[in-house]
Amino acid sequence: RTPNILSKDRGKAGAEGRSLNNMTIQSYGLLLNRACIALQSRITKDGMTNDVILVNNIHDAAYLLVRNDPKAVKWLNDNLIEVMVADFTDGQEIPLTAELDIGPSWDKQYTLDNNLTEAEVLDKMKEFSLV
Repeated sequence: RTPNILSKDRGKAGAEGRSLNNMTIQSYGLLLNRACIALQSRITKDGMTNDVILVNNIHDAAYLLVRNDPKAVKWLNDNLIEVMVADFTDGQEIPLTAELDIGPSWDKQYTLDNNLTEAEVLDKMKEFSLV
């Protein structure tokens, strides 16, 4: 509740604005943390510990290392998207969505569509010059 968000008192409005911003960032961070725990469980259960390594998560982004192999990238794309949106989509006015970006570095990222086949992942990897 932010009764002062539109206040002409910039101090009150600013404080509530900062609170709203922090709440949003912290909420997304908690959802991401939950998703990363679920993803790590899947990595272990599916024997992908040599193919997918969860490195870090910051606010609303997870950073991973994935073997440069279409099968591993497809596995990550399928599983990451599932855990990122699981349990959070039913009845939401604003849908929670997620996409996997892949690339050799932070400044060279390419977005993969969700639900790609392994052949489509390979095609995208070739298109992005990743294989």
